[in-house]
Amino acid sequence: MIFVWPTGINYEKVLLLVSDAAPYMVKAGAGFKLMYSKMIHLTCLVHGVHRVAETIRSLYPTVNTIISNVKNVFVKAPSRVAHFKKMEPDLQLPPQPILTRWGTWLNGAFYYADNFKKIREILESLDEDDAASIVDAKKAMSTRGVKDDLVYIKCHFQFLIQTIATLETKDQSLSVSLNIIKTLYQNIEKAPRKVAKEVLKKMKNVLEKNPGYEKLVKINKLLNGD
Repeated sequence: MIFVWPTGINYEKVLLLVSDAAPYMVKAGAGFKLMYSKMIHLTCLVHGVHRVAETIRSLYPTVNTIISNVKNVFVKAPSRVAHFKKMEPDLQLPPQPILTRWGTWLNGAFYYADNFKKIREILESLDEDDAASIVDAKKAMSTRGVKDDLVYIKCHFQFLIQTIATLETKDQSLSVSLNIIKTLYQNIEKAPRKVAKEVLKKMKNVLEKNPGYEKLVKINKLLNGD
C-alpha cells in the first residue's frame, strides 16, 4: 500500500480484496480486515464455479475414465492418430482436459456426448494388445448407461461453461456479475436427478464460504433501489 499512498496508508479507502478461495487466503483476508475496517473480501466467483464443475467430475467416475483413457490412447501415438484421421477425417482428436484449467473437463464430456458412436467405433478397431489405455477406454465406453450420462451432463450443465466464460469478461458491472451467479443457481435447481442436488449443495457451499458474497448482494440491492 505504500506505493499507492507514499505519504501514509489511507486505511479507510481500501474497500475490496479479491483472491482465490484457498483457506490461507480466507484466513489472510480476515486478518487484513483488522487493518482495513471497510474492506470486503470476495473470493473469485469463477474459481467457485470451477469447483462446482469439479463436483460433477467426481460424481461420474466412468465418464472420467473415458476422458482420461481415450486421451491417453492418442497422446504420443502417431500411428493411432493417423488411424483416427483415416476413419474420421473431419472429427477433431479427443480433447486433453487439464484439471487446473477451468471447465476443460466438462468440455471433454460434451465432446463424447456429441461423438460417442464415432469414438467407440474407432476404439473397437484398435488392437487391445497395443496399450492398456485402449482396454480401459473400451470397457468404460461399454458401461451400461454411460452414454445417457454424457447426454445428461451436456443437456443440464453446459451453462456452467457459459457462466465461466461470461464471468471472465472484463468491465462487467456488479449487478451483471451477480445476476450471472443467480441464473446459474436457478439453472442447477431446475436440473433433474439426484446428481443435480449434489451439485446444488456444492454451489450453496461455495457461496456460503465466500466471505464477501452476501455483503455484495446487499450492496447491489441498495444500489438498485431494491
